[in-house]
Amino acid sequence: MLRPGLIRLSFRLAVLLLALLPSAPDCAAQKLLQVERYGSLKTRRYFIGDELCYSLRGAPRQFANRTILDIHPEAGLLVFPDGSLPVDSIAALRLTGSNAWAKGLAVSFGTFFITFTGYSLLDMAINRRNPSDFQYMAGGSALVGWGITQWLIPERVLRMGERRRLRLLDLSFRGS
Repeated sequence: MLRPGLIRLSFRLAVLLLALLPSAPDCAAQKLLQVERYGSLKTRRYFIGDELCYSLRGAPRQFANRTILDIHPEAGLLVFPDGSLPVDSIAALRLTGSNAWAKGLAVSFGTFFITFTGYSLLDMAINRRNPSDFQYMAGGSALVGWGITQWLIPERVLRMGERRRLRLLDLSFRGS
């Protein structure tokens, strides 16, 4: 059971915080780059200090990694350490780390291949017999699985177009 004195104290703190809110300084973290998709409420947001991997409309297959230093929504510019870039010139965004599951699976396949091959070689040396067909198939399929998951599953790329767009937003709360 809450005591009346505790309730009054928490109410006074809430009123004090609401009274001080308009005098709070603008926060730079409330400027963001938002990736929107037509017909979907899901968005992907990039804030100041986040790393952005993008390609330009002139060279759509060449990606660059830059850290966002500032966002100017009124001018439509992203500021990077080596200059600024209009948001309209971005053709695609690469989601770095989106294939992390494949890289982890490749490590598992590689570990299985190394240990299974090692045990098969020890079996050959100790028991003086040739490996069975199963040992060749298991080791080979682990090696093929490693190659596929390591090299053939790329990172996800979001291409801008009719159904996907970039928006620069300034959600800063400005006092009176």
